[in-house]
Amino acid sequence: MGRNRTASFLQKALITTLTLWFGFHVVAELSTRSKLRERSQRGMAAPQRWQLGSPQERQLRSLLDLAGGEIPQGSYVGLVAPASMTPNRVFFLERWAGYLAPSLHIHSIKPANPAGVEYCLAFRRRLGRSHFQLLAESPVGAVYRVVP
Repeated sequence: MGRNRTASFLQKALITTLTLWFGFHVVAELSTRSKLRERSQRGMAAPQRWQLGSPQERQLRSLLDLAGGEIPQGSYVGLVAPASMTPNRVFFLERWAGYLAPSLHIHSIKPANPAGVEYCLAFRRRLGRSHFQLLAESPVGAVYRVVP
């Protein structure tokens, strides 16, 4: 009778432990998904969330399509990202722009120093008129010619 009681206790302890372990991991997974959802709703999603066909990629592609009619192939183009973006995300955005528009030489710049570029793409922002002449704009950004 002592063995049955011990076996019953061990079964109950194992089931309780597994249930608690499962519950903990479900809560952790839901918390992670909630944080990712919040981050993507704040504007620019994390780089690992970018995929072909994602909202961010479609927005960048629409800006590059707009630029395609205004900027000749082979031009040096500055990419200006929102001020709120971290350097890591700007780097990632620059790589996506280069991938989506291989005929342009795209690199990120600061709007105060547009040296070395002929044109500028402003993604999710607008630029002042001091160094730039507006060529085209859309809800996701604008295309500018750099004025010397």
